[in-house]
Amino acid sequence: MAFEINTQLFTGTLTELWKKSKEGEIDLVRFPLYPVFSAYRENLENLENMNLDKETKNLSLLSSLLTLKLSLLLPLSLPQIEEVIEEEEEERTREGWEKILTLAEILKEKENEELDYFFAGFWEEAEEEWEIEVNPGELVEAFSRLMETLSRQEVMEIREEEFTVKEKIELILKLTEEKPRIKFSSLFLKARNRVEMVVIFIALLELIRRNLIKVYQRIPFGEIWIRRNIQ
Repeated sequence: MAFEINTQLFTGTLTELWKKSKEGEIDLVRFPLYPVFSAYRENLENLENMNLDKETKNLSLLSSLLTLKLSLLLPLSLPQIEEVIEEEEEERTREGWEKILTLAEILKEKENEELDYFFAGFWEEAEEEWEIEVNPGELVEAFSRLMETLSRQEVMEIREEEFTVKEKIELILKLTEEKPRIKFSSLFLKARNRVEMVVIFIALLELIRRNLIKVYQRIPFGEIWIRRNIQ
């Protein structure tokens, strides 16, 4: 059964939401995406049998929706991000889900134990072994949540040259060189407004595309971390 969106502003599938947004029938600037990401994540947690190909397509649609919204929020001359995830990115997504499914089986075997106790013991021992790659849906959900926390009254008029993707790419590379890993949320702590947050996020996506950094979690649905990708 296809994932259905049911909000006050829209009812239908992700494909229908993407089509209407792309054609301008839905004002994506005013349409909150975070409830959609949260509902989708809850839907995934309740699935008994996961179809990886189907969910990869859904994650691609979610990523495209956020990319479109960012382009509408930020009228700057920034490099366009591909709307369709490339084959290599799809493969990384599948691998990420396979790891999560494997971990789910481990948790199932431990269902009679206290969850917090299990995580405290198991993950501490396996800290160096387990890195769960963050899939596109989780990454865009995390960024969408940060965006939604900012005031809608914020002034968006800002000179294009004040923030550049190249500048933020260099900043992220510098931070990941100075520390073995950094929190995803920490990238945006000093951002002065939505525009700077968007530029930082686009720089992050570009570094992921170039395979220069890795975005991961140490436990399922835990804190998102960023580190240099060691080739």
